[in-house]
Amino acid sequence: AALNTRLAAVEQRGAQAQGADTTAIEQRFAALETAAKAKSPDDLSTSVTNQARLLTNMSARIATLESGIGNIARVEDLATRLAALEGKSAEANSVLALSERVGAIEKRDSVAATALVVATAQLRDVVGRGRPYAVELETVIQLAKRANTNFDAEALMSAATKGLPRDDALKASFPDMAAAAVRSDIVPGDTAGWFKRVLDRALSIVSLRPFGNVEGSTPGAILARAEQALRADNLAGAASELETLKDAPAQAVTAWLAQAKARIAADRALEELASRSVGAMSALTQTKPAVPSP
Repeated sequence: AALNTRLAAVEQRGAQAQGADTTAIEQRFAALETAAKAKSPDDLSTSVTNQARLLTNMSARIATLESGIGNIARVEDLATRLAALEGKSAEANSVLALSERVGAIEKRDSVAATALVVATAQLRDVVGRGRPYAVELETVIQLAKRANTNFDAEALMSAATKGLPRDDALKASFPDMAAAAVRSDIVPGDTAGWFKRVLDRALSIVSLRPFGNVEGSTPGAILARAEQALRADNLAGAASELETLKDAPAQAVTAWLAQAKARIAADRALEELASRSVGAMSALTQTKPAVPSP
């Protein structure tokens, strides 16, 4: 009896549970059918239209992005070209700056070369007058350095403070020097001092040397040719003749020959400097280098 009672209770509870589950499922199916029936074709069309709009908007956004990407590429290309132009501009500025510096240097060198030509002419004039020329010589030395012109001033340094003998002074002193040289060759070298002076004074009254273009190697002939060259303004030729003298005549012309050689060396140095300075000035004023284009 107890078991039958418990079994009846279990069966009743199972029947109630089964009925409750069926009702819930039926309600859910009914809700789904109602929702399905509520969807009309217009609603489906509207949904499709909305989706199409969404796709259109997305396509437009994608196109905008693609256009932006293309603009970025063009901007990058423009930036590259601009950088290249800026580089060329910088190079052009460098070239222009270099050209200006070269022009300034050329102008400075041209001024220095012109000043050197003038200073050289002034120095030659002072030297020719037999006056001291230390200031003029120093001016020429400094200008020669600025004009990049070689100048060997050694031949002019020794006599800068006292001056060199003039051409007319050398010509004027030559006859007495030549006569003394000839007399020294006539008077024996072992003659007593007092008697030698007497003979020299006596011989100085008369002319004992030849004149003109005389041939021979005697002191008289050499001195005659030297005087002939000196009258023709050939100081170097006169000095060359006197250098062939020997013994007492050579000693007699030593002082005059030293002055003549100093003047010859100075004239040659000045002549060479004048030629170089004029050449430097001509090169700077006539030859202008082309300025490269940017």
